[in-house]
Amino acid sequence: MMRRFTEAGITLEPRSIGSCLDLAFRFSCRYLAIFLGLWLSVAGPAMLMTYVVATSSSFGWLAAILTAGLMSPFLAGLLLTHAISIAFCEPLTVSGIYYRAWWMNLKTLLARIGLRCVQLVLLVTIIPPFLFLIYTGFQWESRLLKGIRKRMHDHRTQDLVQQEFSDLSLRAGACVVCGLILWFVLTMTLDGLCMLLFGVSPVFGVLAEAADDPWGYLDFGTLLLNMATALVTHPLLLSTLVGTFLMTYAWLRLAWFFTYIDLRIREDCWDLELALADEARRWGPVT
Repeated sequence: MMRRFTEAGITLEPRSIGSCLDLAFRFSCRYLAIFLGLWLSVAGPAMLMTYVVATSSSFGWLAAILTAGLMSPFLAGLLLTHAISIAFCEPLTVSGIYYRAWWMNLKTLLARIGLRCVQLVLLVTIIPPFLFLIYTGFQWESRLLKGIRKRMHDHRTQDLVQQEFSDLSLRAGACVVCGLILWFVLTMTLDGLCMLLFGVSPVFGVLAEAADDPWGYLDFGTLLLNMATALVTHPLLLSTLVGTFLMTYAWLRLAWFFTYIDLRIREDCWDLELALADEARRWGPVT
């Protein structure tokens, strides 16, 4: 098992949150084609739904929040199924990833969607959903890795989360800050590419158009109001933000998976457990 981790580009050693973020980036680049394909299979429908709702009503902002929030568990399941299959066994086919993530673990997927609904309801309070997310954040990992652990140890992940809650909170905070920066950079990059290739600026061009004042009679407050209106109603802008948000989420979710591995190594000697399992398998039964 340790050998498979190494072959997948994952060394079993304690890591800081910065190292986990860096490893997530390197891992996604190493398997870029499948990473982009999994992202697009979830982000595409989410962007389309946002665009349709924003075009036909003034609730585009609500559609963007709901699609980004409720589609993210689908993306998390796909990404973690792929990462774990690479690390622990032979890589799955594309259809196998979808089958294992969405059908074989349907209960976990539904549970994550339910938890995400609760988090969206609590979104206005900021802190409670953030802490709630940490407390339940390793549910996918626990479920997907259940097959390689003894059932008597299924409770161990939750025990470790409670034990290291403060450290995980700091790590999650760092992920959020890095995620906000990355989201802005990705949005700028995509906006620039669209302008270069298609002559359309889906974000900053829309905002600039909303703030345009050719006659010079609008005050600053009115210009800000026009930009805010475009930000919460314009279909192309909202769908672009949803797509870049899900891309950012994909990277952060992989980093959180590597945080889970770090937690198990530091507090549960997981690297030693896998090394002993490898050694026992190498020697095999005495015949």
